[in-house]
Amino acid sequence: MGARRAVLSEAAKRKLFAPQVRVLEPDGGDDWSLATVAEFRRDRIMVFWVSNHAYQKGKWNLEDGQLELTRGVGASVRY
Repeated sequence: MGARRAVLSEAAKRKLFAPQVRVLEPDGGDDWSLATVAEFRRDRIMVFWVSNHAYQKGKWNLEDGQLELTRGVGASVRY
């Protein structure tokens, strides 16, 4: 057998295995609840959270901070 050839270039491997956060927001038909699912593949962590109160007018809005909140939850469960 000859020498093994790489299927993916080094650049492709870096892109494939780079940390990623995927945030999925359901289009559920109401505008006051929010659900988020995220995968942190490298760390083998999945975060899922749901709120039935997504914002308080003039004070806070989970849609604006969901990525930061989700990353924070993911960071808190890493070992």
